[in-house]
Amino acid sequence: AMDAWIAEHARGHAGKPPEKIAFTLWAGEASRHQGVMESQAFYAMGVKPRWDEAGRIAGIEVLPASTLRRPRMDVLISVTGSYRDQFPNVMRWLDEAVQQVAALCEPGNAVAQHSEALARKLRAEGATPAEAARWSTARVFSNEQGSYGAGLEEAALASDVWTSQRRGGGDAQMAQLYMDRMGHAYGKGLDGASRAGAYAGNLAQVDAALMARTSNLYGVLTNDDPFQYLGG
Repeated sequence: AMDAWIAEHARGHAGKPPEKIAFTLWAGEASRHQGVMESQAFYAMGVKPRWDEAGRIAGIEVLPASTLRRPRMDVLISVTGSYRDQFPNVMRWLDEAVQQVAALCEPGNAVAQHSEALARKLRAEGATPAEAARWSTARVFSNEQGSYGAGLEEAALASDVWTSQRRGGGDAQMAQLYMDRMGHAYGKGLDGASRAGAYAGNLAQVDAALMARTSNLYGVLTNDDPFQYLGG
């Protein structure tokens, strides 16, 4: 499925495949498709899970570049509050995969290249080398612990007051609201922490965004969730 999508994307972009893909993960979708999106994120980076005898993930195996037949792609994982609560182990393994791939020195490794660019940016903004190293590989973002929703549903419905509403009107304000709400990183040593510019720096590198629809019970325009998360 991922190979087919990458080929389709390349056909529409002068033969150039994406370097960084954003995935928006929802708990209900993950339960229905049984991890297809998560598998695609692993596959984009060129890794696969290592399973134990009970069928649980026991580690991450990095595939050799020679077997991929394409450059490794970077990912950005945006998860809903419900997903954050229900699938913390999956988020941990996605973070672990990013850290392993970011440490590889090989041509065309977008994860490593983008991480180094983010680290330089963070150091220039005053981060210590250790802080820059950890935050440069942060790719899994969601709400703050205990918080839910991107906040865009109410801001979009309040368009009649955008000219006077300081945090809810206009493209720039809507974007900032989304980043403030969803810019909390999860992974080793992070656990919902936020840092100015970390999520925005990741978003600026994204070439394409994917969201799963595994049921036609609700359409993409039925409620506010698609425009809150994929739209955000």
